[in-house]
Amino acid sequence: IGAVEIAKLRLWLSLVVDEENPYKIEPLPNLDYKIMCGNSLLEELVIGDSQVSLSVESEYKKDNVSEIEILRKEILEKREKFYNLVLEKGKQDKEVKNLEKEIRNLDKKLKSLTNKSKQKVSLSLLGNDTEKSFKELIELQHKLFNQYNPEKKKQLKEKIDKKLKEFVLKKLNEEEKKLKVKMDNLLSKYSRIKMPKSAEKELEKIDLLIQEIERYKEKLDFRGCNKNFFLWHLNFSEVFIKKGGFDIVIANPPYIGEAGHKEVFEKVRKSSLGKKFGQGKMDYFHFFLQKAIHDISHNKSIISFITTNYYFTGAGASKLRKSIKENTDILELIDFNELKIFDTAEGQHNAIIILSKDKKNRECLCFLFKEKGYFKEKKDKIGKVLFEGISDKNINVEIFTTKYVFDDNEFIIPQKDSDLIELRHKIEQKAVYFGKKDISQGIVMPQDFVVEKHLKFLGNKARIGEGIFVLSDEELNKLNLNEREIKDLIKPYYTTDELHKYCGNSKNKYWVIYTTTKKIRHIDKYPNIKKHLDKFRKIITSDNAPYGLHRARNEYFFKGEKIISRRMTKEPVFTYTDFNCYVSQTFFVIKPKSEKLKNVNLKFLTGLLNSKLSYWYFYNFGKRKGEQLQIDKQPLMNFPIRLPDKETEKKISN
Repeated sequence: IGAVEIAKLRLWLSLVVDEENPYKIEPLPNLDYKIMCGNSLLEELVIGDSQVSLSVESEYKKDNVSEIEILRKEILEKREKFYNLVLEKGKQDKEVKNLEKEIRNLDKKLKSLTNKSKQKVSLSLLGNDTEKSFKELIELQHKLFNQYNPEKKKQLKEKIDKKLKEFVLKKLNEEEKKLKVKMDNLLSKYSRIKMPKSAEKELEKIDLLIQEIERYKEKLDFRGCNKNFFLWHLNFSEVFIKKGGFDIVIANPPYIGEAGHKEVFEKVRKSSLGKKFGQGKMDYFHFFLQKAIHDISHNKSIISFITTNYYFTGAGASKLRKSIKENTDILELIDFNELKIFDTAEGQHNAIIILSKDKKNRECLCFLFKEKGYFKEKKDKIGKVLFEGISDKNINVEIFTTKYVFDDNEFIIPQKDSDLIELRHKIEQKAVYFGKKDISQGIVMPQDFVVEKHLKFLGNKARIGEGIFVLSDEELNKLNLNEREIKDLIKPYYTTDELHKYCGNSKNKYWVIYTTTKKIRHIDKYPNIKKHLDKFRKIITSDNAPYGLHRARNEYFFKGEKIISRRMTKEPVFTYTDFNCYVSQTFFVIKPKSEKLKNVNLKFLTGLLNSKLSYWYFYNFGKRKGEQLQIDKQPLMNFPIRLPDKETEKKISN
């Protein structure tokens, strides 16, 4: 609510600054239904697993928008031609008069079509019987806009809030009525026979939903800020009726990863927006950009967002990249890379993207901020213009235009196109690639990665080796495990301390309790480990709670000869190991099974993956967070491998 009031004040101050005579300053109109707050992602109520739509869509958007847009474009073109002819030949010229008549006829046609569209507003929320009520609401909002009498303003606000509440209550009552009919049908169907468990569960679910709707109706309040939903099409009906959406959408949405924030994602995941555009390992801001592209903009809108730059290459952003590619032209892309633009945001790598929904396959103007020293600089290729206020001497801005914003794998390439793309295509010509079954992520242990959480619970200080699953020699000895427990469940665990570029130290400092679903079923066979894990029942929230790792991996990948790949790194770090080596999600494990690669010497592959070529490829065409390479499964699968002759393979392996 504070942000809304500050926005109004800023608008008023803008008027004050530009007004020479302070006595002539006029008050702002009432912006209560122009500047608003709420959950702008939801134009529906999410109750349990059900969605109750609150959208007031217009048939204008469906039936007439294209015809109206064509007419408008034709009128603009003819007017431009008309004014040029007037300047050249004068108003009395026959061609000018005929053109003026054509424009008048087209204007009449446009007006008629627009009025017809307004009359065809389809009120999915209200139903045709309450169309009058909807028109009354719009009229009340118009009256409030220019009303300065405090008492009348208050009365109008109360009337508007009452109308809005009526609309939402009507929809809730309709949903409740449907659920009660469903309940009655079930009770009637099984009145004479024993109700099966599936029907009992369905009945229980319906009953809970009805109770939740009743609670929702009681607390429904439109005064102040309603945080549960946002009535885009109702409160901004003029925008959607006249234009089909907003001309401009500008946003700095929240940047929140799903890990550790499931409750934030929960409602949106269950909404129609979430079901259509949600995917694993995504960021919350993806929903906002999808909403802007698909729901609240028209077909010629400009959309501008400042966000993190992780969606350029992140696996959890493939739906977002697809939406951008298929529905917009990227006009500008500013990748700030390592440059810190928000003082309070630690570790963020930000970017600004400006999109046009008027697709014409235009080139994108790119501004790429780079740290000095990572590439040999060519004066003719380094942009010398720095953004206003940026004076960091260690940063260069490379400025260029490109049509290669996406490659074939849906990864954004914010780079110069010609040399890089040609070279990439050249090295990919005879390449083979890792398959999905050749690579596995290390063990996912959210309990041990959020060490502070469970150690706070125990009143200890956070340190590795004192976790739930990862233990030092000292901690392991404290458990007094028997021989069977050690043999079946205790595995050697390795970190970046032991796994270096090229090779690793086989002497491990830590151990991991490695449990699978199969072993968990027989946890009573391991009493000392069970006793240890029982202490953390409140902390372990895995799929196999209260005893299992979040995701145990196939032990095949941790045994014998393999390559361990460090996930987040300034330069590629691939480690050849031929000893049993269990690792966390900080790493990926490469152990080729695919036909083309299963016989390739892993020492040769280790050399290739640690090479300058590998760095160049992962930097330009892989995933990055600023200057940090993020070598996940997809970038590894995209890396081109040229199979060597025996002599080359032997030399590099040696």
